[in-house]
Amino acid sequence: MRTNIIPPPLPPSGTKQYEFITRGANVISDSDLIYMVCGADTNINLSDVRGKDYYALRSMGLSNSQAVRLLASFELKRRSDALDRSDKTKISSSLDIYTLFRPSLADISHEEFWAVYLNRNNKIIATRQISKGGCTGTVVDNKIIIREAVALLASSIIAVHNHPSGNRTPSNADRIITDKLKNACKLMDCNLLDHVIVCGDSYYSFADEGSL
Repeated sequence: MRTNIIPPPLPPSGTKQYEFITRGANVISDSDLIYMVCGADTNINLSDVRGKDYYALRSMGLSNSQAVRLLASFELKRRSDALDRSDKTKISSSLDIYTLFRPSLADISHEEFWAVYLNRNNKIIATRQISKGGCTGTVVDNKIIIREAVALLASSIIAVHNHPSGNRTPSNADRIITDKLKNACKLMDCNLLDHVIVCGDSYYSFADEGSL
């Protein structure tokens, strides 16, 4: 017996949602995409909201629900990028790490600290966000990093964090964290291969600079 499958109805013709489905996402402007996410005309562009937090979005005139929807959409994109990063990508240089993390860390207004866990062939087993802080720093607990390395049977670790300030030079706190993590890794027979600081269009590698 043949069963007729009735397609679901489309949004009303002439709406942004209709254009999005029938013509494709590539032909829709940034402002129209923001309109569809927020549910109302906001008259703002992607460059206006990129990297902004909840309070900055509210100060731009967005309602509570609009700001939350927009932040949620950005977070989904970041998590999608993280899934792509963890698909057994082989790391050959600090540039590989910067390339992987630049989309999610380069333009945000707060600091985040991530750990990348690799096997013996320097292929990524997993990436984990260790902490999330303010615009000037974030707390890093080496016990969390090492515990995850043991659980994943990782052979090596690469630390990654960002500098919203635009200055890629490591702070004294960055150097202390790196030294402590390096020593902690040695105790667990795991190597700290690098600590990469993502800073806009540039980055700093402790390994490349001979600081590891």
